[in-house]
Amino acid sequence: MDDRIHPQIHTVSIFWEQIQSTIEAYLVKGKMNALIDSGPPQTSPDVISQALAEFGVTPAEIDLVLHTHGHVDHVGGDEPLKAAGRAKLLIHREDALFLEDHSRCFDLFYAAGRDKKTLEQEKTMFLKQVEPELPVDKYLEDGEIVDLGAGVELRILHLPGHTPGSVGFYWEKEGILLAGDSIPGLNNQGGSLPIIHDFVAYQKSIERLQGIDLRTLVFCHPYRGINLPPSRVRRDKEIDEYLADSMDLARRLGEAFRQAGDQTGKSPAEIADGVITRLPAEMGFKRIAEIPTPHFSLGTVFWGLARVKRQS
Repeated sequence: MDDRIHPQIHTVSIFWEQIQSTIEAYLVKGKMNALIDSGPPQTSPDVISQALAEFGVTPAEIDLVLHTHGHVDHVGGDEPLKAAGRAKLLIHREDALFLEDHSRCFDLFYAAGRDKKTLEQEKTMFLKQVEPELPVDKYLEDGEIVDLGAGVELRILHLPGHTPGSVGFYWEKEGILLAGDSIPGLNNQGGSLPIIHDFVAYQKSIERLQGIDLRTLVFCHPYRGINLPPSRVRRDKEIDEYLADSMDLARRLGEAFRQAGDQTGKSPAEIADGVITRLPAEMGFKRIAEIPTPHFSLGTVFWGLARVKRQS
């Protein structure tokens, strides 16, 4: 699929040394330059400088960093951008702790699904990877317009579920939504569940998007549907199918969480496998022992069961 988005929106591929791969951010050019997310943690300011150079922009010329959410692969370039000059960091208040309180952030969002024997070691590694903590310059508010000039007006849509503070940036005139990871579909081809922190809020976010005129839906990772191959960009009727598939999964997950029953004496993997096996085989999810990143699935199941327990 052609993944070109718009003459004023450019895909910025930022290399992540830890996984030897690239993560996508988006440069939006108006009279001001905005970067939608800043990519993964970077060992050198040269990483983001080189990524932006392709579009004739330096880190010092970035006015705003508009965060779709706070996960480490989306906020890792903040420090070199701040150090370079005038960039202001904006994020929804529900995700602000990803920037401002790394220890609490790990405990709330990264500890779920981890092996308790190695948890402290993993936390130490995480804190080292994401340092330093940075203050948020401004909170993103639902419905607010970010006017970049030159005709670019981005409306903030609060889309909780993936994280509490996930947002999308909606350019209504063009029908474009820069959605980050807010609706991760059926995740990717690895067989892991998508990261969903609150499956009830997530369903409401999908419903909200189903009521909006969208012609182009853009993600930071290539997500798939039931019959849709992984892609970062969805257009027109394909958007309807993708959102319908996302809702189908969210509802089925909710049913599986509610049917899980007493999990006393079971290991986290056994509990997660019990949920995964209740999902249709055509969705392509795998048992915990069969996937390379089990903490994604384990975290989603942990949060989902906790949500059901709070409701009961």
